[in-house]
Amino acid sequence: MTQFSLRIFTICSLVILLSTPRTGDTFTFDTKIGAVIAQHQSMGSPIVWEQEPVGIRFELGTDWDDSAANAVLLWMTVSPILSMESTAPNVIRWANAADDPLGDAVAITKKEYGFSHGRWVITHAEILLNQKYCWTAYDGPIRLTVCQGRIEALLDIQRVLVHEIGHLLGLEHPDQGGQTVSAIMNHQVSDLETLTADDVAGIRFLYPPALAL
Repeated sequence: MTQFSLRIFTICSLVILLSTPRTGDTFTFDTKIGAVIAQHQSMGSPIVWEQEPVGIRFELGTDWDDSAANAVLLWMTVSPILSMESTAPNVIRWANAADDPLGDAVAITKKEYGFSHGRWVITHAEILLNQKYCWTAYDGPIRLTVCQGRIEALLDIQRVLVHEIGHLLGLEHPDQGGQTVSAIMNHQVSDLETLTADDVAGIRFLYPPALAL
């Protein structure tokens, strides 16, 4: 697979690319343009969570939940925006083939939006993983495997979840926004397994660190 995920939006999934990005910005995000939510943008006001921290729970199974927790912790080393809570409304889980058809997508992050205090914000999210692929956890370059008679990438769950959690927080694909940069948030699967400087810059732009008094 060369595709990490597809995005499903409650309001609209229409992609609109703006003109020249701001100098130095390579990360992208969602923003509101007219009546639609536009993806992969580097201009405009990003749509983020209104209340922090964002609670998230896991429903993958014990060993898989450990990998999900590691992915969350990786983002938390950059910004304390997430909180792991057993009763949180936002969830990471396996997709149900009957109720959550993902097609060929490895994973999707579904987000819902609302209007609050004069701006659009993220109000709910869930990350769904496609069970039709072969999953494990490993470090290093992407490996190939034979999965159900097909030769394809062996999916590292932590690597995929680091990417999807970035979407949950509001980041999008730099390479689909006309940018060329090394980033775990790129649309294409790569040997990257951790955050890069661009990913870190993106999340700090969306959720600026509090100023020390």
